[in-house]
Amino acid sequence: SENGKLLYVADTNNDRIQILQVPDALSSGSSSNSSSSSSGDAPERPTNLEATAASPTSIILTWKAPAEDDTITGYKIDYRIGSDSYSTLVVDTQSPLTYFIHRDLDDSERYYYKVYAINENGTSPASSIVSGEPEETLAPSGLTATPISPSQIKLEWLPPSNTFGQAISSYTIEREITAGVYDEIGNSGKKTEYTVNNLQTGKTYTYVVYATFTVGGSPNSNSASATPEEDSKPQTSVSYITIPDPPRNLKATATSSEVKLTWNAPADDGNSSITGYKIEGKKENRSSYSTLEDKTTSTSFVHDDIEVDTKYTYRVYAINSVGVSSFEDVEIIPTELDLEIKPLGKFNIDEEKKLSFNVEITDNSINDVKFSLSGAPSGAKIGSDTGLFSWTPSNSQGTRSYTFDVVAIMGSEKDTQSVTINVNDVVSVSEPTKQEPNKEEPKETKSGSVVIPAPFVDESKDPQSYVD
Repeated sequence: SENGKLLYVADTNNDRIQILQVPDALSSGSSSNSSSSSSGDAPERPTNLEATAASPTSIILTWKAPAEDDTITGYKIDYRIGSDSYSTLVVDTQSPLTYFIHRDLDDSERYYYKVYAINENGTSPASSIVSGEPEETLAPSGLTATPISPSQIKLEWLPPSNTFGQAISSYTIEREITAGVYDEIGNSGKKTEYTVNNLQTGKTYTYVVYATFTVGGSPNSNSASATPEEDSKPQTSVSYITIPDPPRNLKATATSSEVKLTWNAPADDGNSSITGYKIEGKKENRSSYSTLEDKTTSTSFVHDDIEVDTKYTYRVYAINSVGVSSFEDVEIIPTELDLEIKPLGKFNIDEEKKLSFNVEITDNSINDVKFSLSGAPSGAKIGSDTGLFSWTPSNSQGTRSYTFDVVAIMGSEKDTQSVTINVNDVVSVSEPTKQEPNKEEPKETKSGSVVIPAPFVDESKDPQSYVD
């Protein structure tokens, strides 16, 4: 720089450029070999990183903050599964707490981790790499100790995942007196947290916890240590930003020319909005997947480069500001389809009476068909997904015959069936008006009884019309 006192460092591994203030003694060419860094430096790397099983689906990470550095504002955590590449699990914990629980894991996989410290000047180099596998626990796990005042430490832990069918009646807390020797100091009941009071400022304390069952008790948890300091205070809860869960409810439907994928957004977006989805596909007998879409914001995708009677496997990943989720996958074998509507025929209906029927496909194995009408009379409708047709002709639509099409579509497949509906005109029945009594002589039946027609009867009409 112009004043000769700034050092620019291009840090390729961490994708950043650091600007460091060079001490006067160094900028003036002094041969001093002092290793102390200026107040404007990024922090040193975290140490003593450990990955311990906390349950069959979780691992707890614990580490030590850089020595004598009280400027830490958070930590970045990277991880990988097996031999995969590293991804960012947490971009910034936004907390000086030195532990993190990684949940929703696969107990058949091994997970690798590295942690970086963060302050207002930048991010440290990565810690050493550790690995762990989620597995069943018989003792309380993930015990952490956090100073929350100059004389208090808060302990938190996870219950054992296997209690052999017994209920946990309480947890007992013990403090280390000398190496390997512990003394009971309290009981938390069934709570998985406990605050230790009346401690000496500046002194380091170490604790373990064990569970008491209906009969007997568990082994001790891992040990955890903390040192209350004058500036110790409760840590506010933080919403970690992590990679999202995978998409949900992934489904595949196929025609002879395409495969359509649909899915729902992840249940947990990692506290960062989903920015898109990545889709991969693999044809049977191929060892690797091809990327079909790098980043689509839609929750559906159509793959039209397919062959019938061939199995395809698809993977869909969710993406947020931190990275890419694990995948949800689905398999399907496209086949030749014969999309055909069952014959509908003709219908007769009186005006102002409702007509309804179900439109069905001859092949019951075909799903996700969409129905519609073409040239239908006013008021007629059909359920797009259900195929339920309904229509109530008005009195102005009577004495007519209507012919129109019912259309079924699935992907590029389409079928059309014609339907005819005859609408009968029905004579309106009005309130009878006062009129002179019918002077016509009543008709006598063969049995001798007398029949008197109702006032509205038109005797010139066929009596069957009234029955109809």
